Amino acid sequence: MAQAEVKNLLIRITVAVIGIPLLILIALKGQLLFLGFVILLIVLGLLEFSKLARGQNLSLPTILLTLWGILISLGVYFKGEFALILLLLSGFLILAYWEIKRENLSQENLPAALRSLCFSFWGLFYIGGLFSFLILIRELPQLANFDYHTGGKWIVFLYISIWSCDTLAYFIGRVIGEHKLSSVISPRKTVEGALAGVLGALIAAWICQGAFMSQFAFRQLIPIALMVGIIGQIGDLVESLLKRAAGVKDTSAIIPGHGGVLDRFDSIIFVAPWVYYYLKLFVYSH
Repeated sequence: MAQAEVKNLLIRITVAVIGIPLLILIALKGQLLFLGFVILLIVLGLLEFSKLARGQNLSLPTILLTLWGILISLGVYFKGEFALILLLLSGFLILAYWEIKRENLSQENLPAALRSLCFSFWGLFYIGGLFSFLILIRELPQLANFDYHTGGKWIVFLYISIWSCDTLAYFIGRVIGEHKLSSVISPRKTVEGALAGVLGALIAAWICQGAFMSQFAFRQLIPIALMVGIIGQIGDLVESLLKRAAGVKDTSAIIPGHGGVLDRFDSIIFVAPWVYYYLKLFVYSH
């Protein structure tokens, strides 16, 4: 391992030692603290997304996107998933009107305007919408008349599962990885590493069940672990696709050694909607 890689690994470990307890504390506390945390992630994520758009010569209404992303998270916290659907639909209308009424709109740049609209709504859904599912997961047990503290445990379980998946995928991929998942999008990711990631998520589920999720059977956690191992890694590849298209290595440098918000939370936001509906339909359905 090169000296630069060793230095970067040490920085990553240091940030993780400081950041992980803080993330867990915020998740367990919940309420307005967790809402504020998600809003912060949405704001930073949309700023990073706008940077990726500029890398593709697209100009997005960043302020409008950011304000609407905040509104989505607030609506979800106070009114649930109905607000999410309503605000995403109304957000699409507003973004469409914004592009139609652009001052520099002309016959020549209509294709660019259409691309900008598609990219803007993708950002609103991808960041404002998907991040808000973390709020829905955190609040679900209380809405289903269960212990509010359990919502925090689900978030922590997701964190640990994703960290375990990423860690095992990284190290196994480096040691025995030969078959590329996508040599164009992410040359270092391998099939062997991806399979190890699924195993890592399952191991994390087994450990979490014994450590702090004993009120749930291990079989109830297996589907979530599989979602993390499969859907989470797809989310990672999608974020890599966005970065490749924009010609950047990281979405930002806000987290030393880890990159940006989208670099760190790309897996969990892809997984969050699936986990929420699994919990709602199969765990808290009674």
